[in-house]
Amino acid sequence: MSRSRRPFGLPLIPSSLLIAGMLLVAAPAWGYIVFLKDGSQITTKEKYRIEGDRAILVLPSGTTAFYQASEIDIEKTAKVNEVELGNARIIEGLDKPRRVPKKPQPADEDPSFGEYISGRSLALPELKKRQAADKPQRGELPTTQAGFVDLQALRRVPYPNTEITSQVLGYLKGQGVDRVRIFQGTRSDRPLLEVVAASEASVFKAITDSAQGLAQIHERFPDQVGAFELVLMNDSQQRAGQFLLTPERADMLVSGSLTVSQFFLRYVEF
Repeated sequence: MSRSRRPFGLPLIPSSLLIAGMLLVAAPAWGYIVFLKDGSQITTKEKYRIEGDRAILVLPSGTTAFYQASEIDIEKTAKVNEVELGNARIIEGLDKPRRVPKKPQPADEDPSFGEYISGRSLALPELKKRQAADKPQRGELPTTQAGFVDLQALRRVPYPNTEITSQVLGYLKGQGVDRVRIFQGTRSDRPLLEVVAASEASVFKAITDSAQGLAQIHERFPDQVGAFELVLMNDSQQRAGQFLLTPERADMLVSGSLTVSQFFLRYVEF
């Protein structure tokens, strides 16, 4: 024996009004139903609006939700909401619409490093967990908390190849990186570049220009320069990041396969 249902406080609906499994629901109680291509259904106060590639939905609570326009099943949504019987709508195969919570807005891909650069530690959990798994044995050299050689604490010894020093300094200063000095790094084929960078923009510029400089120097002196070690400090001589710039990593920046902020997050050594 079939039974009538009482959807959301409506009067009992005789089973004769159920048409091919479709449930009759009063329009004012539902407003508008938006169907997504993944099968989800969203109850809204009114028809969605399209602005550019986004669909703007106003939920019954008044909250505005944003979806990609390409996610909406436009044909099904229009068909269901346009088919009416008097003051009622037919909702196909639906006892109760499944509400889809508002999608969280994606996190900013390029976080600000202003606090870190100004000397206030920036919480980057993924970096704190990352250890220097690929570091070579370096004796009693000072290390950072993560186990990398602390480039800021290394004893400063002039880089012995004056031709390479001159060319690197000339290139960087020609790019506007003026506050730079070059010393011997942790290996004979690694010049240590010490750059004072007072802002986020100047940190990013120093990284990018150093990568471009390495690409040129390594091409000219492949057997003498295997990488740059780069340490960045602010005006108060506080750490603003240190990096091992290999030719492969430099190529990621030069080619644009990584943005400089992505590079920072992936390769900064704490």
